[in-house]
Amino acid sequence: MLIPKRLMVGPHVYTISYKVRLVDAGTHMLGLASHNEENTIELDTALKTNDTVRGEVFLHEVLHVLSCKYNLDLEESQIKVLAPALLDVIRRNKLDFLFKDARSTR
Repeated sequence: MLIPKRLMVGPHVYTISYKVRLVDAGTHMLGLASHNEENTIELDTALKTNDTVRGEVFLHEVLHVLSCKYNLDLEESQIKVLAPALLDVIRRNKLDFLFKDARSTR
């Protein structure tokens, strides 16, 4: 999964960056979404070598952003299930949201 450098969520722009040994409150994290005035998603540099885990962690953090910005109140347990499920659906169906599929029957 290609991870963009910026992510638009409604009127909010999130900057995506990689950080060596990402830590929050003393705990090693694979990803962290910050909803302050900076609006950032940070991913641990260790994810650069594993496309599947990187995709799951990125979608996990995007779901946190959506939950916060749209007041969805998603629980961590729900996000942990939704992120890999979404990645699986996207990959199994070869979904590409940028270009119309020439095989489409619509």
